[in-house]
Amino acid sequence: MQEANGRLEERVVERTRDIERALSGEREARRRLRTFLDMAAHEFKTPLAVIDSAAQMLVDTAQEGVGKRLILIRRSARRVSDLIETCLTGERVDEEVPIRPIPFTPATLINRVAERQRGHGAAISVADGVHLPTICVADPDLLGIALDALLDNARRYGGDGEVIELEAHSDGAVLIISIADRGPGIPCEERERIFEKYYRGEGSRNTPGTGIGLNMVKVIADLHGGSIVHHPRPSGGSVFVLTIPLSRTDTVTDREPSPAQA
Repeated sequence: MQEANGRLEERVVERTRDIERALSGEREARRRLRTFLDMAAHEFKTPLAVIDSAAQMLVDTAQEGVGKRLILIRRSARRVSDLIETCLTGERVDEEVPIRPIPFTPATLINRVAERQRGHGAAISVADGVHLPTICVADPDLLGIALDALLDNARRYGGDGEVIELEAHSDGAVLIISIADRGPGIPCEERERIFEKYYRGEGSRNTPGTGIGLNMVKVIADLHGGSIVHHPRPSGGSVFVLTIPLSRTDTVTDREPSPAQA
């Protein structure tokens, strides 16, 4: 019996070492992938910024038809840049980067994100924020990314020229943001999977996308102790409701102000 126990202990020790080596190798592989992605993002985003800047300078002096094409170039450059940032953010969220809650003004963040999406051609109606709290304590950078992803999703799948309706209010101790579109909606059999990473429904296969956005929204909501849910719209389309607690106890007080607050 003692001999058998000894052999078992040796196998356990050996197996533990194998697992530790495998985990170490995976961490190193992820570190190298992170480095490569950061380098690739820099190489892509620098020329995109140059294209965007050059097109902006030409817009004011261009003829009407040319000016519209320059605006389209700017939107396309921004779209590719945002797509790169979305992919990188998805990787960072996977690495469980901790959130950094700070006080910020929800209305300022919401209007800033809406205006940015309008720059991509989205028609967005933002409801009066009279019922919004003056201050919310959360991570405004991550929440901005989540709102960007939801509005971008509504813009791409919500129907050409259709207005996206954005409403926000507080209910007790939570901030509730809803985004409604007039698209074809999501089939019943796909609704349980839309927040899975890389999942794309049958109706979205012909529309450019990564399958990362909604999953990233869910991860960000979970990190805040909140939620994201989908409801079919009775008159056609989809409604996504993001719920976030208004305050957290682990507030970061020494962080520089986020651009979302400006």
